[in-house]
Amino acid sequence: MRYIISVLLLFSFFSCHKKEYNEQELLKAFLNHSYYSYSETDIKNAMKRGMSGIKAIDKNFEIIPLKGKRVKKVEKNNKAEFFYPFILKKQGNHYLIVKVFDYSIAFEAGLKNGVLNSINSKNIDMLDPYVLEKEIENSEELSISFNDGKGDWSMKLKKELRSFPFVWSLALDESSAYVNLLSISKNSAEYFKNNITNISRRGIKNLIIDLRGVSGGNYDEAAIITGYFSKDKKSYSIKSSKQGYNKEFIITENPFTNFKLIVLTDGETKLLGEIMAQTLKENGAAIVGEKTGAGIYITKLFKVGNNSAANITVAKLYPPSQKDMDDGLIPDYTVSFSEYRKFAVRYVIDSDPVIAKAMELLGIN
Repeated sequence: MRYIISVLLLFSFFSCHKKEYNEQELLKAFLNHSYYSYSETDIKNAMKRGMSGIKAIDKNFEIIPLKGKRVKKVEKNNKAEFFYPFILKKQGNHYLIVKVFDYSIAFEAGLKNGVLNSINSKNIDMLDPYVLEKEIENSEELSISFNDGKGDWSMKLKKELRSFPFVWSLALDESSAYVNLLSISKNSAEYFKNNITNISRRGIKNLIIDLRGVSGGNYDEAAIITGYFSKDKKSYSIKSSKQGYNKEFIITENPFTNFKLIVLTDGETKLLGEIMAQTLKENGAAIVGEKTGAGIYITKLFKVGNNSAANITVAKLYPPSQKDMDDGLIPDYTVSFSEYRKFAVRYVIDSDPVIAKAMELLGIN
């Protein structure tokens, strides 16, 4: 009787833990698409060892359930977050308005770059940048007075900004500018080029390019952007053991090779953001921030059963030097900032220690 119960329990266990994929389909996916050049025997031997065996030959491998009921639901927060449409910078004993986002209500009402005299009738000159940042962030409405070089003006502001351009920039002084690349999508390279062209006409020679939080996106656009700064017109490449995934990017324009570059990174700088940072470093950029996320593999889903798909590594990104980026990119100057958010406004730019370090390196007061 005990023997029968044991057999039934064993049968029940294996029934509940049966493979969630078709072995032949998985084998075919690996042979036709894997970045790695494993033989059929190698893959079969790995599959015999189960999930751990397959992950040993592809660390990014996982089985994704396609059944709706098995996908974990994530509750969306539909509450929109709004921001004031300006950015300040400490200069000497004053705070300057160095950025007013175009087409905002405040912009249309006349808010311009200049000296910020007061906020809510309070003189702010002696406030620490971080203290001022928190005061602005916690205020639902602001009464400000400022001087735009033509006169003193007063106005009331409300938080109104909820979306941002793909690329936006601001001048930090007469020779340096900060550029935030929010996403790498279609036409990002054109927006980026137009942005840099416009600020270069003002005598800007130093750029701080913020790649924190940048990961996926359009591979061609990323290559074009990095190519703008390459004297020998070289960018990164995509490599695989399968010819269909290999790609070398042809760079036709490099108008910004004379800029001094500082690139900002963090742990969320992965894939395209990561390879862009390394490519720019190989073109003379200094890296400031945190170690990148070590995510330079391209993966793709392949259906391997009625209700499952396999995530398989199909290619890997390489910088012009062909350096292996498996361990990520270690910055030249390590600075951490846990409060950074990509899709938000940091009202006082000096209160971001990563940007502050970059400005220090450029000698910006």
